[in-house]
Amino acid sequence: MTASVVGDANAYIALSINVSSPSKCFMDTRANGNLVFNFGAINATCSANGGGTGINTNATYYYDNLMNVTNQGTATRNVYVNSSSSAGTIYICVMAPASLPMTKACYTQNMGPFSVAVAGRLNVGIAVSAQGSVAQGSTVTGNVTVDAVA
Repeated sequence: MTASVVGDANAYIALSINVSSPSKCFMDTRANGNLVFNFGAINATCSANGGGTGINTNATYYYDNLMNVTNQGTATRNVYVNSSSSAGTIYICVMAPASLPMTKACYTQNMGPFSVAVAGRLNVGIAVSAQGSVAQGSTVTGNVTVDAVA
């Protein structure tokens, strides 16, 4: 068996920045092709739109439709979206995709399955929260993973 390892945009289940999202300034593509959410300083392509450098303590920020999950394979796939974070009081959670009514409720466990047909797409948003005794200067770190099964 052989498998080619490619960047997010070229995979059978492709991940890409939603260029129509008003929050696209918080996403970057690394040199290896992987997507990165960065809620620190606004990236250089959008710096004229604002000057913030992070999130407030005791606040939750919602970023709707940040990422496209597209089926570039040859068959319909069930897609799950999951998140994990570095601390119990700071968390990153995946929100409902735009094909459903967007809610401000966060899900910290697997969401799905979402059936995605060939060339079909989900739009995914996330929420970032720094609640409780999170000190100014803390860093939120976490991962959003997308899994697909036949």
